[in-house]
Amino acid sequence: MRIRPSKISIKKILIFYVGLGPVFWLGPIEIGYFKALKFLILITLIVFVGLNGVVKKNLTHNNTFVAFVVLLFLTSIFGFLQSSIKSIISVSISYILIFIVSWIFYSYFRKKNQDDILEIFLKATRIVAYISGFIIINHFIQLVDWKYISEGTRSYSHLVKLADTGFSTGRTAWSNGLALYFIVAIYAFFILKKKQFLYYAIMIFTTQVLSGGRGGILISFLIITFYVFSRINFKWILIIILSISTLIITNQEYLKKRFRLNKLEKNDGDALNKFTAGRLGHFSFAFENIGDDFNYVKGNGFLKDENKIDDIDIHFLWLKKMLEGGVIFLSIYVLFIIVFMVRMVNLLRKDSKHLIFIHIFLGGLITTLFEPNAIFGSLQSSLLWWAALSAVESIRISDKTQLKKQKTII
Repeated sequence: MRIRPSKISIKKILIFYVGLGPVFWLGPIEIGYFKALKFLILITLIVFVGLNGVVKKNLTHNNTFVAFVVLLFLTSIFGFLQSSIKSIISVSISYILIFIVSWIFYSYFRKKNQDDILEIFLKATRIVAYISGFIIINHFIQLVDWKYISEGTRSYSHLVKLADTGFSTGRTAWSNGLALYFIVAIYAFFILKKKQFLYYAIMIFTTQVLSGGRGGILISFLIITFYVFSRINFKWILIIILSISTLIITNQEYLKKRFRLNKLEKNDGDALNKFTAGRLGHFSFAFENIGDDFNYVKGNGFLKDENKIDDIDIHFLWLKKMLEGGVIFLSIYVLFIIVFMVRMVNLLRKDSKHLIFIHIFLGGLITTLFEPNAIFGSLQSSLLWWAALSAVESIRISDKTQLKKQKTII
């Protein structure tokens, strides 16, 4: 019996996978079991997309993603030589995942129009909004008192509750992941005129506020500001200003504690560093390490103590990459970003409907400024980011193919 994967809804599995992107545990399903579930979904997608490619006699991957992963391996050689076997395996797996995830997205998006691609984004955002809705309800009603405490959050276990971490392993990661879905929700409301997505955006943003993840909230705030002011809609500007002002005035103490503003009130020389959750200290530590003795070609190697401060990774992705693999290694990441920035701007010039992709792209980039892994390491939380890049490539290549056909006909 011949398997026809085209009859099996790859789209539904993909929506489910992207919709669970920032989720690392769910209720009684703790992180270990949930990882296994996500891995199973990923394997299913690999099999179905692969079989679909076999049926169509086409298993190609996008050259840009392939070149990026190959160059990462090549420029990691010096870092690998200075690292343990465990570190080499861990870093290699992250590269392989980039290859697999980009292949799945690109293979599915290939030859599809923007409406088909956006359907994946919109339905995945709906899933995230429903999960966020549960967290909001639970915050006020206390339906359950689930606490998942990872090793990283054990030290403040008395503070960590469902609303603090969301269904992630940390407040920052949860809020950063949600920000990308908030971008989609706001785009759907303002551009696609889908009114229900305003409610989804509010649910997602409220969950971010409850988590206290300031980086993700900053991204969400920037995107809503852009859409509101780009339309000079005074009604919406007034509504948003009044709503935010009311929330701040009525919840001053809660917000002050949640966003660590109380740290700034202390007459302490280290107050600003504490307010940034130690990130200023991370920058100082990294710049000190990149001193006279630092080998700019080799770096220090991967996942080593030399690259950490008090066993914590440097919370600035670009400095971390420099410490790990040196200048050449870092330049591959920078080049990758520049290439996609140029391609997205070119697409946007042709048609403004591609704005959603560049907003997701920029939103993901912002997270690299205060996170150690962000879009390149925390791949699950950044699935929407990789989907946006794959969508851009599929549309770009489709446009090139059509242009070639037109020239041939002429």
